[in-house]
Amino acid sequence: MILGNVFAQGALSQDATHNYIVRRVMLDTLGANVAETVTYYDGLGRKEEVVQRNVTPAGRDLVSYIKRDNAGRERHVYLPSVSTGAGAYIPGDEVAQLAVTSFLDNAPYATTDYEQSPLGRPLRQYGAGQAWRAADRSVTTKYLINRTDVDSLNCRLYRVSDTRSQTDTLVTVTRQGNYATGTLHALWRADEDGKATITFTDLQDKQVLVRSISHSGGTTTYHDTYMVYDDYEQLTAVLPPKASAAMATTGATWSSTASDEVRGMCYLYMHDRRGRVKAKKLPGCAWQTYTRDKGGRVIYTQDGNRRRQGRRLVTLSDIFGRPVLTGLVREDDVEAVDQRQVIAQYDPDSPTMAIASGLDLSKIDILSVNYYDN
Repeated sequence: MILGNVFAQGALSQDATHNYIVRRVMLDTLGANVAETVTYYDGLGRKEEVVQRNVTPAGRDLVSYIKRDNAGRERHVYLPSVSTGAGAYIPGDEVAQLAVTSFLDNAPYATTDYEQSPLGRPLRQYGAGQAWRAADRSVTTKYLINRTDVDSLNCRLYRVSDTRSQTDTLVTVTRQGNYATGTLHALWRADEDGKATITFTDLQDKQVLVRSISHSGGTTTYHDTYMVYDDYEQLTAVLPPKASAAMATTGATWSSTASDEVRGMCYLYMHDRRGRVKAKKLPGCAWQTYTRDKGGRVIYTQDGNRRRQGRRLVTLSDIFGRPVLTGLVREDDVEAVDQRQVIAQYDPDSPTMAIASGLDLSKIDILSVNYYDN
């Protein structure tokens, strides 16, 4: 990569009056064939023009241009057009005309409309092409807050149990009414077909609800996916639309052991006191558990199939965290590793092809052994 105006203009055909970065990707071992891209920047270091050298079948350049508004925001982003500039900078007006001629379109650029505020957030985004503008089709964005008096902006409040000290796989979910008005940000976004999605985030920027809105026969339906966190802001439950529709009763509690809604349709996660996942459950699957050693390395893993077999998968890593050995161990031979460090390394002289500190390898049915160079 070449930064700035390092070489003479004649050698690289760049414009000595503009800042630029040349990026070259070698396509063969001799460097005879390269893919070269020149990115030009304005006086404030903002990207202004991108030239891909000799990239077309005829060996010509492709040049694209970014036009900014008075606030420095990207207003129009032009489609790449064929140029004979040999990598040199081309004024923006000329690039714009090249795009109009190349695509036979009066609007060969994507456009973003911004709100008139210091935040400068995008409100409407049109795709490249006059057809989008003629049909008034754009991606529309609104910045709202949650409201309990508006159905589309109302968000339920769920609570989950603290799973840090639990030794069994139990998660309970309770609905405690709704979030108070104004406690969540609501990002409303509709695509070019008018299909809208509202994303609710809390004041810590955690996503708590994604609501997809569908219309059919004059009826509006909300498809809600709730993300529920424990008191330590750790994601504990994800309620898909079918589950959230069945878990709407205020004050009700559902559990992973007694409720079909939670057991069969929800994504569940349990954490230890360091915020690490110690168990998870996906819809239609049994619980998968993880046992770590004192250094935080996952040693034992068990899913539903292994649990029925009475076995666990063992994974041992070296001091760099690279997996060295995998195998299976019977439930009766599982050792407590939470208070010890388990480190393995490749050893061709060992009957197991590896040695480990902190664990007895003679009780493990070896599946694979990895070794690494120095």
